[in-house]
Amino acid sequence: MKTVKQLKAASIATITLGIIHVIATPIVITQLKMLNTTTLLCIAYMFVATGIGVTAIGWLQYFTLQRIDKHASFITMLKGSVLLMSIFGIGAVATMWDNPFAYITLLIALYELYLLKFLQVPTEVY
Repeated sequence: MKTVKQLKAASIATITLGIIHVIATPIVITQLKMLNTTTLLCIAYMFVATGIGVTAIGWLQYFTLQRIDKHASFITMLKGSVLLMSIFGIGAVATMWDNPFAYITLLIALYELYLLKFLQVPTEVY
């Protein structure tokens, strides 16, 4: 039960990280005024899409953790979302080593991977 609470806290951190990413889009875009409009719109789209993607991962994790004791298949969904968060974190650090959000993403993912080792799988499906 303690592990589920810790994973829920990590999923809330993931949701928060994604929302901050979306909200920060205008700030980032104003710093890139030297780019042409097409490139600027492309970057803005990718920035918002990444924020929405991270938020969706966090929501999926929280959703599955709310129901994890009811059905074993939710464990598989949770593991998949943690794997996706790990890929996002590794990719973020590999491409944006000067961005603190990249390291935060990777740290959350590594923490979730660590916690998955202690998660109890339900033995009964109902």
